[in-house]
Amino acid sequence: MQKGERLFRTFLDLWKALPREQGGVPLKRSFKPARAADLMPHLFLSEVRGKYDLHIRLVGSAMEENESFRLTGSNYFDKLDRADWDFYEDFIEGYRAQPCAGRLLRQIKTSQSTTYDVHTLGVPLADEDGGVRYVLGAGFMVLNHAESSRMLPGDNARDGSGSMHIERAEYIDLGHGVPAVVPARRRVSFP
Repeated sequence: MQKGERLFRTFLDLWKALPREQGGVPLKRSFKPARAADLMPHLFLSEVRGKYDLHIRLVGSAMEENESFRLTGSNYFDKLDRADWDFYEDFIEGYRAQPCAGRLLRQIKTSQSTTYDVHTLGVPLADEDGGVRYVLGAGFMVLNHAESSRMLPGDNARDGSGSMHIERAEYIDLGHGVPAVVPARRRVSFP
């Protein structure tokens, strides 16, 4: 099993072991970072505050040090091209509404033409009232040597730091099923 897949399996085992009330989604307060010390550099925690408002509360050092822009404390949608907002809104809502995991593979090309494959896996957490408004996730980045020499069309990053393309999106069943459909994403053709 590859390192990234082991990371995701360990992360899902952690989420499955979190206490939950009435068999539902674990409460955010049940997540204790000290229990996930080895995973912390790869974790992120975000809070859904409204439509197109995903406040990033925490991003682990292994993820944020490789980003060309800081994420902690920001609204993630502000970092995305407006054309991608509906996909992200619908994708995240899918795994919040029907407790499952959401997995993404994105290619990010920096302004220096270096391309990374960014793998993320998010799971829902509930607030004190049982509302599913938090996303706990894990992620890792891998340098993509083959794509680093090619240009991606368009500049999808809002701050001009490079471009981003969603390669794959899927839901993973955690015992409650998965949404019937993965939201449509914008298609980008490569030269």
